[in-house]
Amino acid sequence: MLLIATNWFFFIYTIQTGQLTKASLGYLILPRVAIFLGFCISNEKLSPGHWFAVALAALDVIALTYGLGVPPWIALTLATSFSFYAVLTKRLLAPTTTTFTMEVFFITLVALGILVYFHGGIGGHFRTDLFTSLLLAFLDPLTAAPLILFSYSVRSVTLSTLGVLQYINPSVELVCATVFLAE
Repeated sequence: MLLIATNWFFFIYTIQTGQLTKASLGYLILPRVAIFLGFCISNEKLSPGHWFAVALAALDVIALTYGLGVPPWIALTLATSFSFYAVLTKRLLAPTTTTFTMEVFFITLVALGILVYFHGGIGGHFRTDLFTSLLLAFLDPLTAAPLILFSYSVRSVTLSTLGVLQYINPSVELVCATVFLAE
């Protein structure tokens, strides 16, 4: 629960502070971390071709990080928190919907506490009224469906395969950041 909450917090932080490129970099690093954890923790084997691809991708991340000009702390936090979340999700014996429901329930309690704290004063935390803030906070079903599907899929594929598939998200984020948000 702490891992996915950390991931969500930093992702939302990057959006709110206009740093979507850092989130995109984090999710570009994520597949490498997932593949690495699959190799180290789950003893997954990689062919020489896969190792070459991972090394080439690592050079890409180094170049992108250098281009940002700052240490990629946010990107590394996003990549490691979600990769370890994937490892734990893969190893859980409880049904996916049960574990995910428990995660969202506890995160929602914390989020409600934070909302109540910030709405103790004037104005809302999302720069609006309490109703709109609560509406935004309860859009969980919008994020719940993909995460439930992720939880099911992570149990049926290797972490290496999952890592490769996870290149789709950061590619879309990078296009959004550069084309639509002019970052």
